[in-house]
Amino acid sequence: MSTCSKKSPTRKPIELPADYQYGSERKVVSLESDGVLCIPVLGFDDFRRLVKASPLHSHRECIEISYCVRGDLSFELGSETHSFCPGTVFVSLPGEKHRLSTWPHGISKYWMLFRVPKKGFPCLHLSPKEVMWLVDEFMHLPRRSFEDVSGVCEAFRRLFHLYETLTRKTPERTFRLRTAVADLLLAIVDSANSAPRIHPDKRLRTVADEMREHPERRFDFIQKAAECGMSRSSFDVRFKKSLGYSPRTYLIRCRMDAAKRLLSAGKSVGYVANFLGYGAARHFSERFKAITGKMPREVKEIRLH
Repeated sequence: MSTCSKKSPTRKPIELPADYQYGSERKVVSLESDGVLCIPVLGFDDFRRLVKASPLHSHRECIEISYCVRGDLSFELGSETHSFCPGTVFVSLPGEKHRLSTWPHGISKYWMLFRVPKKGFPCLHLSPKEVMWLVDEFMHLPRRSFEDVSGVCEAFRRLFHLYETLTRKTPERTFRLRTAVADLLLAIVDSANSAPRIHPDKRLRTVADEMREHPERRFDFIQKAAECGMSRSSFDVRFKKSLGYSPRTYLIRCRMDAAKRLLSAGKSVGYVANFLGYGAARHFSERFKAITGKMPREVKEIRLH
């Protein structure tokens, strides 16, 4: 009997958290209908607004892979928190509880679920030994974010381009998508196994870390630019490209994040305004509402109830 007459294998759909939905700022597609059975979800986020942190969750059968395009993010993995900055990849294994804990205004990332193939189930038309090698590589990836040095971002872009432009239900579409997924998975493995490099904007991230840890301080950005070995204009441009905000806007958002923590802990509006260096509580309240959409007292009332 010809093998062409056999039915194609099927698998149950992946159960996804409620926020994994297609929208104006989020693309979510599945490659399984195109015969790429190991990729049930492929996503691209381009949020231009403040978004709540995602809930802690895990995927029983899947490895989740994320690539940061823009933003200053953090991944919680179990009891540990890992930085997730532009140009880096983060991977969580099946069953590992994780979430993207920081969602500042203006983030962008690619992500996908790689369904771990069970024995005898086809994966990208690879041989059983090739599948075993690939899965073993992914199960031993670093338990941290790592830098993209092998074209992970470009592979994600190409995969989305092919999905959106190739004619559906054609042999060419299936073949090209399957090959593009293989290229992406190999780029992730190669990046993870490459020797770590110092990120070119590491000095900028040091400044950003200082703002997050001490938002109450006054920052002289001309001095900070000099400390980073840059002109003020170059400092502003590279800071915004790396972190998604100008230095001054980033500092303001750090102050508002600190304000939310202090208000939730029961501190008065006057105390918080004074601590963060605002001359008047009214000025602080106006800025807080412009950033968060709420008045400071609303945050306190929510916590009290």
